[in-house]
Amino acid sequence: MNIPLKENEKILLTLRKSLWAYAGQIFGICLLIGAPFFFMFRLFQIERWGVYLFASPIVIAFFLIARIIFLWRSNILLVTSDRIIDFERTGLFNRELHEIGWNKIQSIGSEVKGAWATIFHIGVIKFETSAHGQEYDFESHPLRNSDAIQIQLSHILESYEQTHGSIGEEGHLERALESIAYLSAKEIEDVQDALLTRQKILNAH
Repeated sequence: MNIPLKENEKILLTLRKSLWAYAGQIFGICLLIGAPFFFMFRLFQIERWGVYLFASPIVIAFFLIARIIFLWRSNILLVTSDRIIDFERTGLFNRELHEIGWNKIQSIGSEVKGAWATIFHIGVIKFETSAHGQEYDFESHPLRNSDAIQIQLSHILESYEQTHGSIGEEGHLERALESIAYLSAKEIEDVQDALLTRQKILNAH
């Protein structure tokens, strides 16, 4: 998958959706492949149509396997030095792309739900972000060893904040500027008074 990167941007991690997320579908495919063998002798007694009936589920199963492999390869969480890019494909013709800059991320957590996910260490990474004056959560697709990945991503976030400044310095200013569009006339006057007061204090120093 060709991804246009910004100048000096580097790919740090490439994370794919856990194959365990397709466990139910894989189990169904195994049943689909195995079922004809239970009726193999009876089907072959029907001669040509029996062969068709025997082969059809197997052909369908291999098509479904190819579909799972295609979806697995297409669902990627790409971590770069500047941003996080999530490629999500839910079908052969349906795909979504989400992108978040590190300067928008406030915190990173992981969540594991259910016994199956706990046993196989499958969870999602949750990014608490802020944009356009509103808080929202961005969630990754299911990943293997999500706790370890969350720790690794947190270290990358800390490194980014040390290099570029934390969200408290850059992100808060950006959110404040974006939120001005939602202020009433009275609130804008209050902001102007506060800015004038702050400017007088800075000029005094």
